[in-house]
Amino acid sequence: MKSRLHHLRARLRTAVGVVIIAASGIPGCQKATAPRNAPVMSDSGEVRIVYNVSLKNAADAWRLVPLSNYTFGGSSSEQPTELNPSVPHAVVQLDNGRLVVSDGTRLLVFSSDGGLMAVVGGEGSGPGDFRHIRTLCHTRGDSIVVGDEGNRRIVVLDAGGEVARVIPEEYGSPFTDACFSDGTFLVQTLRPDQGVDGYPAVDVARLRLDGTEAKHLGNLSIEGVDFLQYHGEVVSARGQRFVVSEAKTSEVRSFDLAGTNRLTVRTADALKAISEREVREGIQATIPANVSPDEARVRIARLESRPHRLTRPAFERCMLDDFGGTWLLMVREKAGAPESWVHFDSSGQMTGRLTLGAGRRQLWAMRFGRNTVWLQSRDDEGIVKIAAYRIERVG
Repeated sequence: MKSRLHHLRARLRTAVGVVIIAASGIPGCQKATAPRNAPVMSDSGEVRIVYNVSLKNAADAWRLVPLSNYTFGGSSSEQPTELNPSVPHAVVQLDNGRLVVSDGTRLLVFSSDGGLMAVVGGEGSGPGDFRHIRTLCHTRGDSIVVGDEGNRRIVVLDAGGEVARVIPEEYGSPFTDACFSDGTFLVQTLRPDQGVDGYPAVDVARLRLDGTEAKHLGNLSIEGVDFLQYHGEVVSARGQRFVVSEAKTSEVRSFDLAGTNRLTVRTADALKAISEREVREGIQATIPANVSPDEARVRIARLESRPHRLTRPAFERCMLDDFGGTWLLMVREKAGAPESWVHFDSSGQMTGRLTLGAGRRQLWAMRFGRNTVWLQSRDDEGIVKIAAYRIERVG
């Protein structure tokens, strides 16, 4: 059971769904032009519901402009700046302008002009060590919250990169983008005894940097994971709001710090049914190549007896930006297709699409900030690069 929970926890962190809203403004602080089919808004109690047209109707409204000072990784004679291609990476920009990039078992700290300032951590289980950094976010006073999945703990670093607190994961594990601006952050705990349809319930709480609970938010109807996991982040926090995305209903619910649902955003995208062939392929993909045929048959039978999703979500991931906007990654029908993100402003209105470029070098969005997006790429040799781009209106 412990190994299954650990697997579910790892999958859930990389789990999404739909749209959201938060503070105000859009990239570049420019006034958005309403789409031809403007969204329909309605109120249900204290919740505003915004119905948008299909993501496919989004116009190409945004473009990228490279920022030369912000490029990290790549092949370098200075080994500390090279990034491990075998681990996930995350990036945050602190209020003092510095950049922090996670690289598996360490954090790289860069100055605002792109120079390497410090390397924090290293592989191990000591107070300042990491085994597998899964999540990274920052909050008030440039404190950094690190989800160290390998050591099953949360590490809080102060603005100088020193360990301020180590919180055991029994208090909960952080979501991918979990920090608020008030010095608190979101954690999740799986509750198998409270699950529905074979999925464990996900209990959510907001913790302070000392590990004490600021607010217990309860089960927010967060969807479980299965072998047909087609979407990314489920929960994202920024500023003083957080959102929960629902793959089954193609919507994102926006909450305040107290856990009150203030806004729900929906799109008109139809959910595509998952075929039996895709179910079989999904099951087969979970079977390691080194297991015996008998063991493979046992595992396949076990998965076939479990519940699974019947439809694909309308989009793959959602992320908040620092202006309260929401970015949704459209579903890519072909492997290697460029990422296309659709932006919604803080009122829930669709403003347009940003495509990250086609060609040999594929780009992946890591984080949206203030008029910027951090992109990751790999060359033919697998060398990882992270670069910042300014987001501008087309025309």
